[in-house]
Amino acid sequence: MPKRMCCYARVSKTSQSVERQISELEIVAARNDWEIVDRYIDHGISDAKGRDQRPELDRMMKDSLLNLLRLQCSYHI
Repeated sequence: MPKRMCCYARVSKTSQSVERQISELEIVAARNDWEIVDRYIDHGISDAKGRDQRPELDRMMKDSLLNLLRLQCSYHI
């Protein structure tokens, strides 16, 4: 049975691409036989902002606490 994982992507600049981040994470998931159960994306939010100002990061963390996910993956630019 594949592990359940999610993808987290965040962009703060227009030069960054959420699609590219998610695509790379999908490749990693396929390579490892992981099932992507959700994608969490925060647009236009600086990494200096806390979790309370990143709604999708906060949602992902709450889902993790509910054991809906086994792995969280993000793409570092």
